[in-house]
Amino acid sequence: MRLPYRRQPARPVRPVRRVRPVVDGDRGSATIWTAALLGLLASLTSVVLLLTMAIAARHRVERAADESALAAARAALFGLRVDGDPQLGEPCAAAASAASADHLVLRDCACDALDCVVTVEGSVLGGRIPVRAAAQAGPVGESREDQGVGVPIDGATDGAAAIERSRIGG
Repeated sequence: MRLPYRRQPARPVRPVRRVRPVVDGDRGSATIWTAALLGLLASLTSVVLLLTMAIAARHRVERAADESALAAARAALFGLRVDGDPQLGEPCAAAASAASADHLVLRDCACDALDCVVTVEGSVLGGRIPVRAAAQAGPVGESREDQGVGVPIDGATDGAAAIERSRIGG
């Protein structure tokens, strides 16, 4: 019989151990799946980064081609006004200078009077992938009316006259 006022000594508590059957092929598979998913994530990130770099390079080369074409047309106009010949304004040299300012290379330049077409080239990944863009600049006039490109409004022969007509409401 136990006495109510006396404290009983504590028995050591043993944890209950549950035994789980282990399948030999299942051990460590979470590590393998985690490593595979991290590798896939790294690959996808690399692809997205490369595509972003290519798109940014294309936009940079297109912008530089536009700037080079405008520089060539401006130089041709300067040559026509000052010396009477658009080629004396050295439009291709101006286009090359504009392209080199953006660290790009002018591949082709052709000016027909004041209408200039240039091709600029750059690269992605340290020169491994070339990126090219072409642009055209020049005055709007009758030479383009047959193509339906850049036709002045109200049948004006140049853009300045069309702007002047639109200001005075004529």
